Amino acid sequence: MLGLGNSLVSPFFTGESFVNAYRVVLDGSNDNMSAEDHDLFTPNSSGADRGFSISYWVRYDTSSVPAGRGAQTIWRSNNFYSGANHYEYTIGGGFDRKPILKFYGGDDVNVYQQFKLDLVPDADTWYHFLWCWDLSDGDNTGWKCFINGAKQTHGSGATYSESGTWAAVANTNDLTYFGNNNAANLSRALTMDEIAFYDDFVSDVDAAVLYNDGAPADATQVDNLIINYRFEEGSGTAVADSTGNAGDITLLNGTAWEAV
Repeated sequence: MLGLGNSLVSPFFTGESFVNAYRVVLDGSNDNMSAEDHDLFTPNSSGADRGFSISYWVRYDTSSVPAGRGAQTIWRSNNFYSGANHYEYTIGGGFDRKPILKFYGGDDVNVYQQFKLDLVPDADTWYHFLWCWDLSDGDNTGWKCFINGAKQTHGSGATYSESGTWAAVANTNDLTYFGNNNAANLSRALTMDEIAFYDDFVSDVDAAVLYNDGAPADATQVDNLIINYRFEEGSGTAVADSTGNAGDITLLNGTAWEAV
């Protein structure tokens, strides 16, 4: 995969590449992927207070016009059960197409912290995102996101904001979804690859390892990996969590495979 040039990546910190043969295509109609585990995907699931980070590669495909607007990438929120909707976090694109990571406090839609990037993504262009949060309450210094290895912080490539009185993210029974949420105004065509979750605030050096100068690297090189989808199955509707932590996901509604 190709990435944009940046000043962070050094040849001394590139990661170990490996065979990357397949990725998955979500057509922007009703395709998505879901995982049923209710614990692994919640921030600070270990209770170790190290942080929470999510790494993935994504391409906003041509049929996603304008690219990124309303594009739900990873979300664990707004699922209805037991008589109410429940909220943990979501990564998606705003009306202005800029990617946003929002965490909800105490399972309350009105209580949140969010980190919004200045990036307006181009269509048919691969991006590597690494979102990192140190679990802090109302502190804009506890957030960073790396876009193709380049670090974005509050006031420098991104904007932090908050609402309500913060409480820790609740471990709900929400499913975790990847791709659109079956709502016509939020369905965008995406291609995704190499998704990894970390029970940690990934360091700047390890961010460079994961970006690997534009060639997806082995996610196991970074400590406290809890979920990893390589999408190397190439067919079928099941995707294994290669960590062995039983976070396997299911491809829904005709999600397709694409050779790299």
